[in-house]
Amino acid sequence: MKTLFFIIALFFSIHGSSRSTMLDTSISTDTVRHSFFLPEALTVSPSSATPFIVTPDGFHNYNPNMQLFATFVNDQRVSLFPYYGKLNASSSLGNLGTPSNSIIFFRRSSILESRNISVANIINNSFDTYLFGTSRMRNYEVKSPLTELYFIGGDKKEQLFQVLHTQNINPYLNMGVEYRTFGSEGFYQRQETKIENFRAFLSAKSKDNRYRILAHSIWNSVNANENGGILDDSLFEKGENITKSTIAINLLDAHSQRSQQAYFLQQSYDVGKSISKAINDSAVKTVFIPKHRYSHTILYQNWSNYFIDNNPDSSNYVLFLNDPDYTSNHTYSEKFTNKIDWNTLNDTSNTGMVVHSGLIYEINKYKQDGIDSNFNNLFFLGAIGNQHLGKMHWKLGGGYCISGGNQGDLRAIMHFDIKDSELHNQFNIDIGTDRRSPSLIQTIYRGNHFQWENNFDRVRSDYLKLAYMVKKYRFNLSFTTAQIQNFIYSNELALPEQDSNKLNVLCGTLVKDFKWRNIGIKNTVVFQRLDDSTVLHLPSFLSYHALYFEGWIFKKALFLQMGVDVFFNTTYYADEYMPATGLFYLQSRKEIGNYPYLNFFINFKVNQARVFFKIAHLNQGYLENTYYSVPHYPMADRSFKLGISWLFYD
Repeated sequence: MKTLFFIIALFFSIHGSSRSTMLDTSISTDTVRHSFFLPEALTVSPSSATPFIVTPDGFHNYNPNMQLFATFVNDQRVSLFPYYGKLNASSSLGNLGTPSNSIIFFRRSSILESRNISVANIINNSFDTYLFGTSRMRNYEVKSPLTELYFIGGDKKEQLFQVLHTQNINPYLNMGVEYRTFGSEGFYQRQETKIENFRAFLSAKSKDNRYRILAHSIWNSVNANENGGILDDSLFEKGENITKSTIAINLLDAHSQRSQQAYFLQQSYDVGKSISKAINDSAVKTVFIPKHRYSHTILYQNWSNYFIDNNPDSSNYVLFLNDPDYTSNHTYSEKFTNKIDWNTLNDTSNTGMVVHSGLIYEINKYKQDGIDSNFNNLFFLGAIGNQHLGKMHWKLGGGYCISGGNQGDLRAIMHFDIKDSELHNQFNIDIGTDRRSPSLIQTIYRGNHFQWENNFDRVRSDYLKLAYMVKKYRFNLSFTTAQIQNFIYSNELALPEQDSNKLNVLCGTLVKDFKWRNIGIKNTVVFQRLDDSTVLHLPSFLSYHALYFEGWIFKKALFLQMGVDVFFNTTYYADEYMPATGLFYLQSRKEIGNYPYLNFFINFKVNQARVFFKIAHLNQGYLENTYYSVPHYPMADRSFKLGISWLFYD
């Protein structure tokens, strides 16, 4: 045991020493959460032939061969970047690594985030898409060292490089690292971005498999120039032969920087009973049956945001509150979370019920110009449900802030599903209610161009989600509705404001895929309805479609996918972006949308190598120049991209 703790201490000290390198905030050089296509319900025990991912919930198959770089649904590696794939329906500033904002409400809102009651943002989250986060951390168990390399290159010096390596030191200890860097110079002036992500992870278990430990250390660094959008939209919209890099911009010497760190450590111990199990007629072995799990988790996170403008002027900012010649806004926050849990474990020999309870104690700190705010929270968590043993599964759960700065915050959820294993269909019902205090950035902020101090009421949200899925027919239909009272938004002055009225939001999603021999068609349609469009602007209709050929060629030596995909949304008054605060805010002057965004792609797989070639925005130049993603920020022009991924695992 002493050896184990020495390894853990060495693990964190080694990677902690690299902090100055990982958080280099120089602008001179240039969850995207990572997904492994895991069915959420799949929890199995490890075998000798397959690498496995270890999470606090159990073991999950790791199947990288499913990643074929298609630009549609089953390509999380590409589509999770707003710039690479439009399925995520995010509005970015027209370049890889720039701030983004989902135009699907329930992907933007935290209403459906039922796992954690304390997820309210302390600072803005416009770069969160590109960071290694703590919500889906992965550990591994492998019989052989596993290494995966990933590279994308494209126009305008667009590059992405990612490497993952993990191996078991012995049958009871696994360690690994993952590093990613990406960025691009963009098509317009001062669009350069560079983002770096790094994580180191460790998992260990005792020989009797009762004690487990999971550890992570995460570093993220973001550097992005801010140009404030193009100065004159008409130069872009006229469609004349003009070099995009010569179009005047609003901000001539401004940039944003963000750094984020997280350190995670979870220990768990299983309690149960040992039984004798016959191996054959003459041999008996003792088998441990876990009944209860006790766990302790600590998580430390900090965030640091900078916005610097070396040449601010009155044409871009209304107010100069500190310095008329120089802007340097800095926001710093940190959170320390201490959590204890107890839960029963799935076991066919018990009553069929699963129970969970826990306590979370968190310490929050928020610092800005003249602001030093500290507050603590104590949350109680509880859940009860039945096991996944039959066709019907239900769960009740929630959390309540017992004391602290957010005392009275509440989250309660009810989940119910029915599965038919023969037809592979499933019907889900989710009902929830949420009472949440405003985030700190909505409450208080001080910068050179914006200052506010608000006394907002707690936001109340009630939602219902219905979903029906038929795997056999590639069909998925869902409806989500929410009623929100005291909704907080950024008004047309880019200031937080609270609406005391009730806001009703309805979202429906239909996914239907077709397959005939080697021809595939993928379709995703989303519609959204609001009863008050004065406080929230959303497109009423979005659709994504892909037509492709796939199959084995060259005597099954190569698997090929080739086709086109298109994304479209109706016109709406899209939110503008305020660089000084990093927030998106309402505007009612310019509608954008009604523009199809077409891509052509070729993906193929040979052994452990996967390659994709893509022409993004294939139709650029054939339609009117109205392809904005955010007002005054055009989407990128036509560009070529080449990517390759190679897996080494024997």
